[in-house]
Amino acid sequence: MAEADALENTPEEQGKPKSSKMLYVIIFAVQIVAAGLLVWFVLLPYYREHFLGEVPQEAVEAVEDSGPKTPGQTYAFGSVTVNPLNGMGRRYATFDIILEVDGEETAALIKDYEVILKDRLIKYFRSKTITELSAVAMMDSAKVEVIAIANGIIGSEGVRDIYFNQFVLQ
Repeated sequence: MAEADALENTPEEQGKPKSSKMLYVIIFAVQIVAAGLLVWFVLLPYYREHFLGEVPQEAVEAVEDSGPKTPGQTYAFGSVTVNPLNGMGRRYATFDIILEVDGEETAALIKDYEVILKDRLIKYFRSKTITELSAVAMMDSAKVEVIAIANGIIGSEGVRDIYFNQFVLQ
């Protein structure tokens, strides 16, 4: 009977458990490498941009290449206060927005649509959480979005830039 057991366990059969263990080790190693690449190329840039406020190099180069800028006419909105998303009424943001427009005609349009524009800006800033509003990189994206909102309301590309004179989170 001992001879029958010895014949059943041939060297090929003894190698199968080792090869399946090796397969599991290889699969585990591939998963570790994939997780590392995911963190390095996706999560780390997101963390740097949204939580550390680092601006991507492409954005810095675009600003540096733009050269000196001649100021245009400005239109001041005054102070606007909003309750951010998930603030539960205990947190608020106060900001002063000044729009740079390309001329008198655009300034007159902004004045005509001021109430609608303030409403849309309040809706925009209320849709952001405190964490999003406190990120340094958010200011650049907010400027782009506010310019798009303003130009969409007045129906032209007359708003050239936006300036925050005050931005307070409480």
